[in-house]
Parts: sequence; C-alpha cells; structure tokens
Amino acid sequence: MASKNTPIIILILIMFIVIKKAVIRIDKRRHILEKPRRVIQNIKNKKLIKEILFSFRFLRHPIDSYYDLKRYGRASVLSATILYLWFLLWRL
Repeated sequence: MASKNTPIIILILIMFIVIKKAVIRIDKRRHILEKPRRVIQNIKNKKLIKEILFSFRFLRHPIDSYYDLKRYGRASVLSATILYLWFLLWRL
C-alpha cells in the first residue's frame, strides 16, 4: 500500500534532481565547484589515502590490481593494517 508520504518523497527526489542538474550546468559555465574539486584531489593524492582507495579498485579489477600491487607496490603494510582494523571494527 502506498504511504501518505509517497507524493512528498517523490517531490523531494524531483527537486533534488533539478537542483543537481542546475548546479552542474552553472558549474560548466562559471566553475563554481573548482575549489572543492582541487581540495578533494589534493586529499586523494596523499600516499596513504591513495593506497587505501586502491582496495576499491581491487574489488572491481582483481587481476589488473594484483599486477599493479606486485609490479608497482601500490599498497603498504600500513594501509593494509588500517583496512584490516577498519573491517575488524566494522564487524563488531
């Protein structure tokens, strides 16, 4: 059965989509999101963060990632330990 709030939820989703499209369109013209993009890119370029994010690539492309891991050393013991502890705490 449909909830009383279903039209409100649909309206909110439509508003969110319209606002997102408007922000993307304005960003293409005026580059309003350039500074946040640079900050995020600077964070992603940190060695430890890059190694931790490598684990998500490993899930999507395991064979290529294994090659990168062996050939280029894309991960370290520190990043593996952090991921291990994170998954261990997540399971608790």
